[in-house]
Amino acid sequence: MIARSAKLGAVLGLPLFMLTIASTAQADALVPVDQGWTQADLKEWYEMSAGSRLIPLSWLLALEQPDNDNKFLDDAHIAKFRYLPHVNSGGLPLPLGFTVDTQSDKNLKATKLRWKALQGDTEPWVGMNCAACHTAELTYKGNRIRVQGAPTLADFQSFMAALDRALTATRDDPAKWDRFAARVVGDGVTQEDRARLKDALEQFTARRLRIEAANVAPLRDGYGRLDAFGHIFNDIALSVGAQNPKPIPSDAPVSYPFLWNVPQHDKVQWDGIAPNKPLSLHGAKIDPGALVRNSAGMLGVFIDVNVTSSPIIFGIYSSLKPTNIIAFEDKLRSLLPPAWPSDIFGAPDPTLVQKGSVIFAAQCARCHGSLPRTDLETHFNVTMLPFAGAGENAGTDPGMACNVYATKAASGALRGALKFLVFDPVGDTAPARDLVNIVALGALVKDQRELVDHYLDEIFHIALPPLSLPAIGLPIADHASSPAAGEPCKDNCGAAAMTVAQHRSECLTATDALLAYKARPLTGIWATAPYLHDGSVPTLYDLLLPAAQRPKTFFTGTREFDPEKIGFLTTPSADNDFLFETQTASGDARPGNANTGHEFGSTLPEDQRKALLEYLKTL
Repeated sequence: MIARSAKLGAVLGLPLFMLTIASTAQADALVPVDQGWTQADLKEWYEMSAGSRLIPLSWLLALEQPDNDNKFLDDAHIAKFRYLPHVNSGGLPLPLGFTVDTQSDKNLKATKLRWKALQGDTEPWVGMNCAACHTAELTYKGNRIRVQGAPTLADFQSFMAALDRALTATRDDPAKWDRFAARVVGDGVTQEDRARLKDALEQFTARRLRIEAANVAPLRDGYGRLDAFGHIFNDIALSVGAQNPKPIPSDAPVSYPFLWNVPQHDKVQWDGIAPNKPLSLHGAKIDPGALVRNSAGMLGVFIDVNVTSSPIIFGIYSSLKPTNIIAFEDKLRSLLPPAWPSDIFGAPDPTLVQKGSVIFAAQCARCHGSLPRTDLETHFNVTMLPFAGAGENAGTDPGMACNVYATKAASGALRGALKFLVFDPVGDTAPARDLVNIVALGALVKDQRELVDHYLDEIFHIALPPLSLPAIGLPIADHASSPAAGEPCKDNCGAAAMTVAQHRSECLTATDALLAYKARPLTGIWATAPYLHDGSVPTLYDLLLPAAQRPKTFFTGTREFDPEKIGFLTTPSADNDFLFETQTASGDARPGNANTGHEFGSTLPEDQRKALLEYLKTL
């Protein structure tokens, strides 16, 4: 069961670089955390677009909340979903990490909407960038601590549902529609102009509702979690034009990973699916793996991809901005992990820290290697821990890794496309992760000239004159007919018919490198609650308990920090209103929410457990 109170506490925040007015509703003091970024770095991190296009800017500014006539972007409303209210450098009241994307839509598809006379092809849209999901705020006794690269507390699922309800209400409520139309196209426009806007709104809302229906799952994400892979898979399934694709349930939400030191990992994502193999050329860092990984990740965050039935050897048109994606990764190379704020939380006890360091070396170091806070150069291999079979990691919730490993989808217009560097044509269905990679690579192929120019300038500091490069992208084989009917697949060919239980059973018996979760250095781990990949353990103290003794239920949503247990408070309150349940009513682990596994250090006596916690504060 999900418990939500009628009133939600509004926790408001402002960016460090903001030079305009401060919110009178926010009394807490913002405590700066030195992570090596300048004010210019922060502005770019918060506002640079990667090509995400969620909704037209003028529409979002005009949109009202679904149940009243207050603006959708009102600070208190945004704070309900734990996004950080924010005024950007252009004076727009957009939540932190919500960016304005202005690019030509001539070759786009879903976002090529026309709703006013003489509208050009560069109408501004609003989307999200990395900062929306990877910026945290903690509060403690009247202080706010902003941590860059840490997991957000945002409830993406509820935010999107509210946005869709607001769009539907605007479409269906004559009074809301009149106010919306007046704000978007003006009071003095013709009926033809209003009709054009109404058609565009209906078209856009219908698509949003189709996406929402595809992502329906019985499990609520709550604060600080998202099944990003499920959303990416469904977006691709809809984009490739498969007829009547069966939805892929987004039923394995995970905590947003923390981003500091990520460019130094050899593998990225909770299941290690994305390789990182950076190269150094003339002093420049080049990482094609990171570019593909980040591009694929953005596909689930409102990138418009125009996949057609034509061969994709010439690439796929999309709204993706590859050079900005490279810039985000480059930005992370200078992001320091956050240091424990001793002046706010109290300094770690030196005696316990020394004792805890010995325990860490004996209990934890074999999986979680040491990385000094200021070391932003050392490239290291992470430890992958299988969740099946025996061992101290056995029993960890398999949902996320299992879905990535086992999910298949209808290939639609990608039927016949060859997997990267492998002569293996895609059939009627394919692993969803393969389709994501093909689309991401296709989008990058289309932007090859932009990438060539970027790398030539980055490495050799030279620029080519304007020219057209020949397309050299993904090959595509002849379309094969369906083996059953001699026709293209029209109903996903059963690709999504496998039940959750069948998925889990297959994953627990198969042997594959993807069926494991990543252990990484724990530098800055104090700022990344809740814990385990699915966010099922609220504090580090609870994580060091045997699984049977960890909280079976706890509340999430508050930003108020507990420096003793190292995590957020778990008792119910006005702003701590989401009930996280790790078990079903019968006492079985709830799929997607299980808090078992990771039994490392769980047999420590209480005094050693506290010493280890004290040491973890110093990492």
